[in-house]
Amino acid sequence: MVELVHLYNRYIISLFGMLPANHQLMKTLNLFLAFVFLSLALISLSACQPKKSDLQNEPVKTYYVKGNPLELIQNTQVDTVSPFNESNFSDLNEFEMLSISQFVEKIEVVPEEKVKTQDEIEKENAPANETSDKEEENSRFQIKTEVNNENYKLYILSDKFYLLFKKNAEQLQVEALVDAKTKESLKLKVEHWSVSKNKRYISLLVSLNDAKYGNCMMVITFKKKEQKSIRVILDKTYNYLLGPGVKTSWNVDSFLLEFNFCSSDEEKFKLMEKAIEKWSKHLEGRLSIKLIKNTNCKPFSDLNQHSVKFIDSYLESGDPNWGTLGIAMNATNRNTQEIFDADIFIFLGEFKKLYQLRIDKGDSKEKAYEDTYGSMPRTLAHEFGHALGLDHKFDKKTPSIMSYDRSHADVYEYDVKAIQELYPLKTKKAEKEEKQ
Repeated sequence: MVELVHLYNRYIISLFGMLPANHQLMKTLNLFLAFVFLSLALISLSACQPKKSDLQNEPVKTYYVKGNPLELIQNTQVDTVSPFNESNFSDLNEFEMLSISQFVEKIEVVPEEKVKTQDEIEKENAPANETSDKEEENSRFQIKTEVNNENYKLYILSDKFYLLFKKNAEQLQVEALVDAKTKESLKLKVEHWSVSKNKRYISLLVSLNDAKYGNCMMVITFKKKEQKSIRVILDKTYNYLLGPGVKTSWNVDSFLLEFNFCSSDEEKFKLMEKAIEKWSKHLEGRLSIKLIKNTNCKPFSDLNQHSVKFIDSYLESGDPNWGTLGIAMNATNRNTQEIFDADIFIFLGEFKKLYQLRIDKGDSKEKAYEDTYGSMPRTLAHEFGHALGLDHKFDKKTPSIMSYDRSHADVYEYDVKAIQELYPLKTKKAEKEEKQ
């Protein structure tokens, strides 16, 4: 019998490739991003789900509606005011592009796709390999500004495209993404701007609508250029987001990491508290974690607020036969090995979809519930492990909450050692500075 449902969680560091593939602009962009992906070995959207690259030449069956991605920012406190004006637009030359992330409403589904085994999924979502210095140097996406009459252009992706800014009152606001060669453009709607408190990072959240692919949402993140990069290698036994043993951690003031819980659901809040406690009890004297109730959260792209959001309807995975229960979106600077933002999405629509698939398969309601909703505590702990900097652990001899084995529902010895290696005990000097 063919297995009907795959349950797993995933994370995103950065995501390249965004807009409708049938669009002439996107045909060029996708080719360019494919080259970038292959040369830099960056983590893409399929980092924790079955990849589709081997199916690109197969006949397309239909569109599977995932839902409106704007639900991901529904009821959030958006800020559309641009941080740029005529006098400081050139300051963008001090930055470089770090990542592009996307969510779409519809995707193409390949007919009669073979359901992948657990081993195949784990192989496709294996932990990241260490990036060489040369690759890291190449991973920089240089940008530059140009002013031509009333057109303010920010060139990205090796000058192949530019973001077009127009003057609006006293600010300069993004209006479109333009192919620098053909001048073909995609109109963009700004949903949220964010500048980190230390002024080192900028994020731009935009949306657009395509007749074929529906609503799309894209986040572009920039970072300030650094003179040099650091390379801290820990015990390679442990898998971190940037590679085995490659230190990937938060650098937070006062050793306090705050996450906002963007829901009024008390039951889910308690589940998230318990998930965090699985980690925090092993981080005493190393890193303090605080979960804050907040029903007025900012969008996930905001760099100064880290959040946990439960999404009611949007289906992160478009395939009707498997699902992604949760994702952790980590914003990571490879040069400094620093996590500077992370947000967790839990997709309730995926739980509902997979629950019904279990029922359709013939499972009892009790068994179907246990196999889906019963895995939520594990999903929360797994995703928070990603948010802290851990990658997957697929060694079947080593129990880990970071595996896809649903029987591994706790934080095990490997997980404890991995996280403590990442966040060492605070020194007396650091404790003194914190008190001051």
